[in-house]
Amino acid sequence: MLIVLYYLLSSKGDEESVNYERQSRLDRLWYGGGTNQLKRYFSQTARTNIRQALSLVNDEDLRFPVLFILTDEIYSFSLFGQLSVRNQTAIRVCAFRTMPAGWFETAWEGADRDALIKTLRWMLATGKGWDGPQEGHDVYDAALDYAAALLTDEFDDAAALPDIADLIFRRNRKSFYIHDLVWSFFQTLDADAMKLVAARLKSSNTNDVELAGKLLGIDIPSPTDRRKQVALYDQYIHWLDENKAYLYLTGEHFQMTSQPNHLDFDREAKYLNKAISPRWRTPDDPLTDDEAECLAEFRREPEDERELLASYSQKLRARDRERWDNWMKSRVAEQVMAARKDAGTDAYY
Repeated sequence: MLIVLYYLLSSKGDEESVNYERQSRLDRLWYGGGTNQLKRYFSQTARTNIRQALSLVNDEDLRFPVLFILTDEIYSFSLFGQLSVRNQTAIRVCAFRTMPAGWFETAWEGADRDALIKTLRWMLATGKGWDGPQEGHDVYDAALDYAAALLTDEFDDAAALPDIADLIFRRNRKSFYIHDLVWSFFQTLDADAMKLVAARLKSSNTNDVELAGKLLGIDIPSPTDRRKQVALYDQYIHWLDENKAYLYLTGEHFQMTSQPNHLDFDREAKYLNKAISPRWRTPDDPLTDDEAECLAEFRREPEDERELLASYSQKLRARDRERWDNWMKSRVAEQVMAARKDAGTDAYY
C-alpha cells in the first residue's frame, strides 16, 4: 500500500503565470485561480464523477506541478492505481525521495527504464518554472533535484542538461539551493554541455554571469560590460574546443568547497593526443609502447615545460600532422626546444 504524501503541500505556492502553447484544463485552472481553487475543483469533480477526475489528471498535457499539488487529493479518493504510468512513476519518485526510509514499499526501480526516463524528463521540463509550495528548498525542489540526479548519474542522459541548466540559474537568481543540481549537471561529463553555462557569461543578469564564472572556473572582472562578457565567452569556447577531448571530472563540488573546480583537462592526454574517459581519466585506447616511452620522459619534466609541451603538441598536430609525428619521435628535450622556438622564446636556451 502506497503511503500518502501528507506533508507535500502544507502551504500555498507562488504560482507562475506561464503562457504555454498547450495547457491541460487543470493547468489553466491553476494559473488562473491558484493552488487552493485547483484542489477544491478537483475534489468536487472526484466526488461527483471519478471518471472525469481521472481523465483530467491523466491528460497528457498536464504538467508536473499540478500533479504534485493534487497528490493528497489523489490518495484521498484512492485514484493512484488508475493513474497513467507517467503519473504513477512521478509520484513514486517523489515519495521515494521525500519519505522516511521504510515508509514506501515500491521504489522507482520497479518502473520500466524508458518510461522512467521519459517521466523524469517531463518532471524537469514542465516543473522547472515553479518554485514549489515554499520558498527556498522544499520537498518539491528535492523531487526535481532527485529527478536530475537519476537522469544524469544513473542514466547518463545529456538530453536533460538544458532543463537542469535553466533550473540552476533560475534558482540562483532567487538565492535558492542549487548544490545538488550543479552536482547532477556535471555527472554526464558532456563537454558540450559547458556551452549551456558559458552562454550565461553574456547574460544581462549579474547573478547569471557570476554563477557562470564560478561554474566554469573563470574570474569575472568587476565592473564588467557587454564587450568583456563576449570576450570571456569567446575565450572559454576556444579553450573548450581545444581541450574537450581531454576533460575529466575532478570530483570537487559545492559540498566540499565554495570554489570547486568541477572540470580540468589532462595534460598528458593532450600531449599524446589521446582522448580520455572523463569519468575515469583513462585513455579510450591503450597506449602504444612508443607513447608509453614518450609519456615517461614527459613526466620527468618540470610542470611549466609539461604545460608548454601539451599546448604545443595540440597546436602542431592541428597545423601539420606529419611534422607532429616527427616531433613526437624526438627526445623530450628537443621537443621543448622546438616548442620554445615556435613561441619565440628559444633564448631560454
